[in-house]
Amino acid sequence: YTNYQISDLRKLLSEHDYSPNDVYFTIEPDSFLIPYENLYSSEWRGIDARQLMHDYEGNIMSLKESHYILSVYNKVYEDSVRSYGFNLIKPKGIKFPTYSFYDAVHNTDIGSIYLGKIYAKFIHSTKNKNNQ
Repeated sequence: YTNYQISDLRKLLSEHDYSPNDVYFTIEPDSFLIPYENLYSSEWRGIDARQLMHDYEGNIMSLKESHYILSVYNKVYEDSVRSYGFNLIKPKGIKFPTYSFYDAVHNTDIGSIYLGKIYAKFIHSTKNKNNQ
């Protein structure tokens, strides 16, 4: 399904004289591997808002297991995007500054600023590379 959708997007772009280099995809970083004490400020102590995955029997998975499942899906997405020549931004949640997430994937103001800088740097570097 992902390949089909990405292929359709590439065809649409081609019909309108756009290159895959004009499009940026991103894989949303997650906070599953960030230690609790680096994730929440003291006001949040005792609360963990990360939404854990569930297995086929309905059991709640661990943080590591939830990250793994998300990684498997993200790899499918990444492979599809790259195979059609699109730009892919893949930030690592574990590299974000302390207090960047308020749940599994949503960013605080600190995380949003950091993510914006990642996007700007990546887009700037690819634009410069493509113009050479």
